[in-house]
Amino acid sequence: MAFDMYADQLQEKIAHNEEFLFTYVNENEDFPLLNLVWEAFYDGPEIYPEQSNSLVHELISLKALHPSDKYLANTIDRLLVFFSLCYQNDSTIKCVSD
Repeated sequence: MAFDMYADQLQEKIAHNEEFLFTYVNENEDFPLLNLVWEAFYDGPEIYPEQSNSLVHELISLKALHPSDKYLANTIDRLLVFFSLCYQNDSTIKCVSD
C-alpha cells in the first residue's frame, strides 16, 4: 500500500497502482487539494475536515471529466465515501506513505 489514511475508526488507502489518478490533475488549477495531497504524498500529511469536503468536490469533478475510465471511477467512488465520512464526522486524516 502506497498511501494509508486513518481517521478515527475509518481507514482507506491509495495503492501503488492507483497513484495514476494524480496524473489527471497534475498542476491543474481546478484541483488544488488533489495536487496538495500529491505534493505531500511521501511526507505523511494530515488532511483536515474542510479539506476532505473540498477533496470530495474535486474527485466528483475529476470523475465527470473522465466518464469512460471505469478504473478511475472505481478508485474515486471508494475515496469519495472515505473523505465524505471524514468531513461529516469532523475527523482529521493522518496519512502514512511508503
